[in-house]
Amino acid sequence: MRVKIEPRDECLGDAICADECPEVFVIDEEDGLATVTNESPDESLRDAVRNAADECPAEIIIIEED
Repeated sequence: MRVKIEPRDECLGDAICADECPEVFVIDEEDGLATVTNESPDESLRDAVRNAADECPAEIIIIEED
């Protein structure tokens, strides 16, 4: 699995992704937008990453399966 946020500038900064899966997403303190900190998360985080993507109001979290 590979995770990215595109286009990042459309992030609403509501931090749902960081709340759902802080091992993969954080909110950048400078611009207040979500950032992926772990582009290839462990399989154990799959459900949390999917929940973050499903809950993203901007629908900009992209999950690519290997």
